[in-house]
Amino acid sequence: MAGDSKTHNKLTSRIWKKFAEKFESKGCDVFQEGIKVVVDNMNTYMYPDVVVSCDEADKNDAYFVRNPLIIVEVLSANTETADRSKKFHNYRKIKSLRYYLLVSQEQPMIEVFSRQDGNALFSYNLFEDLQDVVDFTDIDMQLELKDVYEGIEFETQLLK
Repeated sequence: MAGDSKTHNKLTSRIWKKFAEKFESKGCDVFQEGIKVVVDNMNTYMYPDVVVSCDEADKNDAYFVRNPLIIVEVLSANTETADRSKKFHNYRKIKSLRYYLLVSQEQPMIEVFSRQDGNALFSYNLFEDLQDVVDFTDIDMQLELKDVYEGIEFETQLLK
C-alpha cells in the first residue's frame, strides 16, 4: 500500500525474504505487495503484503494469484480492521490457502491462522516473544520472531 511506514516496509521485506529463500528454490513464487489475490469465482480481489503461491496455474497469469499457499498482512491503524474481518472473510474461501499471518508493527506479535488440506476450519496460534518460532511443520519452514523484528524500534525500546 502506498504511504506505508518504514516499519511496515521493513517487516514486509524481511518476511518476503524469508519466504523467498525457502520457496523460490522449490519453484514457488513469492510476491510482495501489488499483486492481486482473487477470491474463488468472485469479482473480488485483495492486495496482500506478502503472498506465496506454488500453483502452476498461477505462474501463467501475469497479474493474479488465485491459489495462494500463504498470505501475510502487516497490520496498521488504517488496515487492521479490514485485515481481520473483510479480508480474512474472503481469504478463507480460497481452498488452497493454508496460512494467514497477521503481523503487528506496534509490538512483537505474529498471529497465525492455519488449516490442513481440505479442512474448512482454521486454527489460531499467537506468537509474542522474540524467542518464539513460527513452525510451519507441514511445509518444512520456520520463521523466527527475532529475525522479523530485529532492530525494529517500538515506543520505548529498540529490539536487538
